Amino acid sequence: MEQTVVVEEEFAVAEVAAGDADEFAVDFTGVGELPVGTALLKITGMKGAKSSSGNRMVTVEIAIIDMPEAPQFVNHKIWETWMLETEAKFRTYDEYEGFTGIKPEKGAFKIVKSEVMGREAWAVLKVKKAAKEGYRDASTISRFVKSPYGA
Repeated sequence: MEQTVVVEEEFAVAEVAAGDADEFAVDFTGVGELPVGTALLKITGMKGAKSSSGNRMVTVEIAIIDMPEAPQFVNHKIWETWMLETEAKFRTYDEYEGFTGIKPEKGAFKIVKSEVMGREAWAVLKVKKAAKEGYRDASTISRFVKSPYGA
């Protein structure tokens, strides 16, 4: 009896037969497509890191929970970088406020992981062009919006 394991990649789901096999079924539907439009997002992971230039940052994993204009992207992930140093902190400030509804105080401020994880917010996603050759374009948060369903 053949077992199948589902392997989720960033844009594709592949079925892989367990053990040695001569062929593997892959569905590449949606590969290369990026979510663009209004979506309900949920923070599902946060990890401290350093940028290539040594600046402190947090990599934020975000799941698409609902996307009325493109439901095929539900459960896809996007990643945002919250800079803790440099002039790029304005995005960290905007996204923290967008997800929590809390306007951070100016000056020293602590982002507490347990207070941010699981937070949901409606936002408009756009495509950000790759910064360097060899990298992929990616979906990113353009702005936060109210629910398209009212409320």
